[in-house]
Amino acid sequence: MATVSVRTFLSLLFQLVVVLAVIWFYQIEQMSGLFRLLPLILGGFIINSLIPLRFRPALFLAVSIAGILIVVPPPAGLAIVIIGLGLILICHLPIPMWTRVVLMLGAGASLIVLRLELIDLGWSSLSTLIIPIVGSMFMFRMIIYMYDIRHEEKGVSIWSRLSYFFMLPNVCFLLFPVVDYQTFKRNYYNTEAESIYRTGIWWMFRGVTHLLVYRLVYLYLVPSASEVEGIWGVAEAMVTTYALYLRISGQFHLIIGIMCLFGFNLPETNHLYFFASSATDYWRRINIYWKDFMAKIFYNNAFVRFKKYGVIRAVVLSTAVVFIVTWALHAYQWLWLRGIYPVSVPDSLFWGLFGLFAIASVVNEVRKPRRRRGNEFSFQHAFRHSLSVLGTFITIGLLWSLWSSSSVGAYFEMLGKVGSSSLIDFATFGGMIGLVLMGGVGLQYISHRMNQAEKTTKPINHSIMQWYPAIAGLLLIAVANPIVQSALPENASTMIASASSDRLNRADEEVMERGYYETLLEPNDYLSALWSSRNKRPPGWNEKLNDVGGSTDENSILMNVLVPSVSTRWKESSFTTNEFGMRDRSYRMEKPVEVYRYALLGASTEMGWGVNDPDVFESVVEAKFNADPDISTDIEILNFSVPSYTIIQTVKLLEDRVPDFGPDEILIVAHGNYDRRLFDMFCRKIEAEIDLEYDFLKHVVDESGVNSKQTRAEMLPRVEPFFDEMLNWGYGRVAEVAAERGLKVSLVYVPSLAPSRDDDSNFYKFANLAETYGFDLVDLRGAFTAHEQSELWLAPWDWHPNTLGHALLADEMLKTLKKRFTASQITRAEQYP
Repeated sequence: MATVSVRTFLSLLFQLVVVLAVIWFYQIEQMSGLFRLLPLILGGFIINSLIPLRFRPALFLAVSIAGILIVVPPPAGLAIVIIGLGLILICHLPIPMWTRVVLMLGAGASLIVLRLELIDLGWSSLSTLIIPIVGSMFMFRMIIYMYDIRHEEKGVSIWSRLSYFFMLPNVCFLLFPVVDYQTFKRNYYNTEAESIYRTGIWWMFRGVTHLLVYRLVYLYLVPSASEVEGIWGVAEAMVTTYALYLRISGQFHLIIGIMCLFGFNLPETNHLYFFASSATDYWRRINIYWKDFMAKIFYNNAFVRFKKYGVIRAVVLSTAVVFIVTWALHAYQWLWLRGIYPVSVPDSLFWGLFGLFAIASVVNEVRKPRRRRGNEFSFQHAFRHSLSVLGTFITIGLLWSLWSSSSVGAYFEMLGKVGSSSLIDFATFGGMIGLVLMGGVGLQYISHRMNQAEKTTKPINHSIMQWYPAIAGLLLIAVANPIVQSALPENASTMIASASSDRLNRADEEVMERGYYETLLEPNDYLSALWSSRNKRPPGWNEKLNDVGGSTDENSILMNVLVPSVSTRWKESSFTTNEFGMRDRSYRMEKPVEVYRYALLGASTEMGWGVNDPDVFESVVEAKFNADPDISTDIEILNFSVPSYTIIQTVKLLEDRVPDFGPDEILIVAHGNYDRRLFDMFCRKIEAEIDLEYDFLKHVVDESGVNSKQTRAEMLPRVEPFFDEMLNWGYGRVAEVAAERGLKVSLVYVPSLAPSRDDDSNFYKFANLAETYGFDLVDLRGAFTAHEQSELWLAPWDWHPNTLGHALLADEMLKTLKKRFTASQITRAEQYP
């Protein structure tokens, strides 16, 4: 039946509302646009369940088109629909099939040319937003569609054809399961509607749980390169890297679950892939849709051609074809979604080795078919199966770590850390392996006993299990409540709060990693757990400051400087520099006698990244301070800040440039994420082979053994031990220069808005440095405490402070400066007699 009773409908509706509420409370896929689709999913399900079956295909198409236009408003959303309709039209032109194929290849090539921006039509959204979404919808499904329509019977509705490409969730999830066209048609309401709807809700909730577990693994278990030590550290890195696939399986379950709500009873996308017992078993489980796609289009056709060479050879050659094609098509996927066609050694090795293991496994299966076992439990068989599962898990973990590595050298460097383990480490690790094997045997025994019990006892009533998504969902909603969290142990409440939003883990903030699926899911310049796509950023947002003429590179330890006398637009804001190359108003080089002059030395936040000229917090401080009638001394804050500057550039500026402006006081800015900034800048200098000038920095290079041929992942463990020494050297040098020139120094601590940063931990490090070198401390940590971090972000994908954030920093800094001046009763007459 395609309809359900009122009672059943209300129970299903309640469970769906709970699952959608979990998605809302935990901000699941917030930046993908899924939040905008939630009302459409709920409303569409209600209407779809109530109207006659004959109207439902048209409704689904209407809802899907509406979803595109909601997530990607016109004209871009409309362009996606029009281009898609044009591609579908080519498939049905009244011309020979081979001609249609040629036209389709030409259309695809034209879109690729536009995606690569080889031709500029003056519409940036076309290449960065529209074509990636069109590519996600058509790049694989069009292959299947044209393959199937050659022998398709008449009578297929236009709604089914269009809906196959314009599936509702696709606009949010560009990495989309390769749904088979025949399955899509055949499985539409192919069983009881209630069963399909319940399956959809179950899979949606399963997808949510996968994504929540992924967050916890990502935030708390994935180690940074510097944290990997010994056999336990290597094992942790491998297992957690492999476990990050939960993100894909979570998204895929969500996608297919949403499709089930509209009657498309599509099959499971992933099945217990962590428990695969061989390479071929893993291939069958990890991405079922891709496996079926490869079998239908490539494997079966290849096998028919190679069968004349014998079954074994045909199997080997056909499997080899599948893995070569898979490797090529994954890169082809990058071309549509990222605009590049990557060819890397780790990628090639991954698919090559995986293919060899799969070929060996499938040949073994052909030569030694599995025997049908009796009903009796065999401990020997259970142990062998556990051994196979563990061996497969370790093999795939090794391969997955290779695939996610920045280079083969970095991969083997990580594996080489096993050598630092002690005999006790190896012994305990071996004991853990033994426990895992015995645990696997135990689980198989329990499963066997339960299966036997089901055959001899009365079947269990599964009605309670039907409510599992609602019950578990309500529990998740409850623990997301701050009141409930406050009653939990601190570690538990912190973990739950962390799982309630997307953010980067420490490893990704320390060093920008890369991995195939992670990079596709987050098309930024770095690996990120966030779903914010640069394709959804405003045109021009990704332009660098150099691109708009605001800064220029130079072959010195500074590496980049602001260009003097520039007036332009950058990140949708005004950007102006004065005649001295500062993001500031015009000043005289010679300090006026009646003014107390500061020199501010910071980085991107202090320069005013992404905010208008008057809104930069140092400008706000200066204007408000000088407008205060209760303070008779005027101040000037000269802004020497430049994006990415660290203590290294601060020392250089203080030695060579700042003294020319005669400041009374130096304001050196410190941030909680100093280590990542310092590492990034140091590596950039090494990679560019720039003269480091200072003997101490050259000493660090010699002692660490870093060179320009190494990757960042290879550099990090070598350089990280010197971070604190570099910091001490820098602040020590600042103190020396300040003493020589009679300058006062204040250390200004500016809190970070990156969600995973614990500013307090690094604040005390800088507080101790300030005390050691006799600097005053200006603590601005209180600026953001009354606001949610997301309120202060420049954009969801950019955690620099926005205008409000700068205003709050200005207010906090103003308090400190006013206290200083009023406490010391500084006046023009007293300071400048």
